[in-house]
Parts: sequence; C-alpha cells; structure tokens
Amino acid sequence: MFPAGSMVGVAGMVIFLVRENRRGPATRNPLDKSLVLRTQLLWLLTFAYACAYLAVLRPYDGIRMNAFLCMVALFSCVVLDLWFCS
Repeated sequence: MFPAGSMVGVAGMVIFLVRENRRGPATRNPLDKSLVLRTQLLWLLTFAYACAYLAVLRPYDGIRMNAFLCMVALFSCVVLDLWFCS
C-alpha cells in the first residue's frame, strides 16, 4: 500500500511542478527560470532517492521510516541553503 501511495504522491508532485513552472512569475526572467528549474530538479532527485531507499531497504518500523524521510527533507534544505549562500 505504501509504494502505491508514494508513486501517486510523486506523480502528483511532478504534475504540480510542471504546471507551476509553466505559469509561474519566474517565466519572465531567464535567470529566475534557471533557478526554479534547478530547485525543482533537486527536490525531484531527493524524492527519487527517498523512494528508491524505501523500496530497496524497506524499513520495518514506522518510526525509522519517518526519521529517514525527515532527515532527507532537512538535508535537501541544507543543500539549498548552501547552494544559494543564504
């Protein structure tokens, strides 16, 4: 059940990102559009990594799975902060 829900969530996120990328305010400035694309790519790769990890290792405990997902999200936030020097 969890893999199916994850796949639906990832598909929904991809659809949302594509839709927002087409109509967002960042389409006016090419530099902003590049920044948005890089940020979206980072989050998509983060979600792909998390899904692959969960599919391969299958944590048997909900607490461990939750800890891993929080760690991945926070790691991505740190990478974004370091990437944008903020």
